[in-house]
Amino acid sequence: MRETFIDALSAIRAACSLDGSPGRPLAARMVGPSTGDGGDWTDAAGRAGFIWQALRPLRGAPIASLVARVAPQWEPCSCRRRCCSGRARCFLWWDAINILAAGALVEGMAWSYPERFALVANLYGDERLTYRQLGERLSLNRETVSDHARRIEKWLGCGVGARTGIEPTALRNADALLADAGLILR
Repeated sequence: MRETFIDALSAIRAACSLDGSPGRPLAARMVGPSTGDGGDWTDAAGRAGFIWQALRPLRGAPIASLVARVAPQWEPCSCRRRCCSGRARCFLWWDAINILAAGALVEGMAWSYPERFALVANLYGDERLTYRQLGERLSLNRETVSDHARRIEKWLGCGVGARTGIEPTALRNADALLADAGLILR
C-alpha cells in the first residue's frame, strides 16, 4: 500500500468516503479508468478496508465519535423522485450519532432519546442550533438543554482543547493503531 496518511482523522475521512470524494456517485467512480497507481475506486475501497481493519479494536462510542467528526452528513441522491432534494443522509454519520446518543444514556446524561440524539447531532452537525432553538424543538427549557449539552460535551470531550473524554481518547488510540499498521506517519 503506497499511501500513508498524516493522522487518524484524515485516514478515517478517506475510509468514510472511499476515495475522499463522496460527491461523486459510485457508478461514476467505477466507470473511470484504472491507472494502476492507487487512484481508482477499487484501490480506494481496499485502502478503506485496511483502515477499518486496523481500527477494529475501537468499538462503540470511541469509533462512533471519530466517524461522526469526519463522515459527510449528506450524500448525493439520484433517485429523481419529485420529493427528492438531491441528497440523502449518510448512513455512517447517522449510525455514529445513534451510537453516541445511546451511549449518553448509559452515562446518565439526557433522559429522552430524541433529546440525546438532537444534542449529539447538534455537536457534530453542520446545522448548529442555539440552546433556545433546541429547547423549542424539544419542548424543553433552555437551561435544561444547556445543562444536558454541557454534560454530553464533557462526556464526549469534543470541546476545544479537550484532553479527556471519549473523542480525545479514541483519537489517541486510533493514531496508535493506524501507526502500528503502517497507515499513518509517525
